[in-house]
Amino acid sequence: MYRSNKDSGWSWVVCCGSFIAFLLETGIVKALRLLLPSLKEQFSTNTWVIGLIISLAPGFGAITSFSFGAEAITTAALPIYFDKFYDTSNGITHAGISISFMILPPLTQFLLDTYGWRGTLLILGGLNLHLVLCGALLRPLKISKIDYNHDSINDLSLKRTAFTSTTLVNKLKNLVQYMDPDLLKRSSFLNLLCMVTTSGYCFTGWVIYFVPHCEDLGFLPFKSALLATIGGVGYLAGTIVFPIAGRVLSAKTILYVSAVVMTLALATDSVMRVFNSYIGIMLSSFAVNIGFAVSFCCVFKELVVVVEEDKLSNAVNWIFVGYSIGSISSGFLSGWLYDRFGNYIKSFLFLSVVSALSVTPWLASGFKKAIKRSQRRDYSIIKDTDIKLNKK
Repeated sequence: MYRSNKDSGWSWVVCCGSFIAFLLETGIVKALRLLLPSLKEQFSTNTWVIGLIISLAPGFGAITSFSFGAEAITTAALPIYFDKFYDTSNGITHAGISISFMILPPLTQFLLDTYGWRGTLLILGGLNLHLVLCGALLRPLKISKIDYNHDSINDLSLKRTAFTSTTLVNKLKNLVQYMDPDLLKRSSFLNLLCMVTTSGYCFTGWVIYFVPHCEDLGFLPFKSALLATIGGVGYLAGTIVFPIAGRVLSAKTILYVSAVVMTLALATDSVMRVFNSYIGIMLSSFAVNIGFAVSFCCVFKELVVVVEEDKLSNAVNWIFVGYSIGSISSGFLSGWLYDRFGNYIKSFLFLSVVSALSVTPWLASGFKKAIKRSQRRDYSIIKDTDIKLNKK
């Protein structure tokens, strides 16, 4: 028998590795979007082409998260290493995104001015090699025999046979079974998946096109990068607010509030750009990233509740697949809207519309439950009335 080492010292080492993984994997997208004008000019192509290529950086890793993908793996690992302090570790991990917003935009701008876009890409690639070290920190914890169940054994066996079967058909069948498509039949999980997909669309659209949009309005590159840094401060504030709000409000309420904040901030951002207000854009950048941070943290907290522990790894993978679909779609569509209308205002306005749609499944589910409760109440009243009449 072994004692569980959850919430132990090594767990916090893994949490630091997850923090760095989020910092680097999200930061590379934030850094690449600073190269968008240079790459567009260098290759004489449309905005949506460069945006789509940049969005593939997080999108490809998320789509392949059933096999690899830094953010998906580290996110799935946190419940293994944490129990009592899971919310805290989740917040620390997502704080890596905010730190990347604060340090990588000015760093990338400096590298771009000094070494050009080729040298900048070379240095950013070297930074991302540190993800290997983050993966090396993930090692098995000693657990008690009570926690070691047959489901985990079958899951590992299925994963092994998915890639060692002799025929291609068997490989595909085993792989589909390993992906656990039954999760998609759960309405509670689909609601979370929809939330992440729409949030991924809005988040990636903001990350890729925010600075180019500011420069398009006439702001200097340094001031545009500073606005992105303010957004990073907002994301950090969101990771701090989330554990506090989680003690008072339910996960669904937090998701509703974060969706409203994101929608209003993105809509306000579009209005401020019409009036070319630097302070207004700064405030909307701060607010929308608070919404992003709270939304993503809350999704993963709720995921632990609605999905069993032995299915959590596949559930996280599906979540990142949904995120990648939204991310890649935003890289293409937001850039296409710019090429079509000649400015980013409509692109960001459409981001606010997509953000408003993020809670639609939750509202529809709640509306259906309210109708069922009303029908049961009416049936109970009719039944009681019939009983009283029969007695008379």
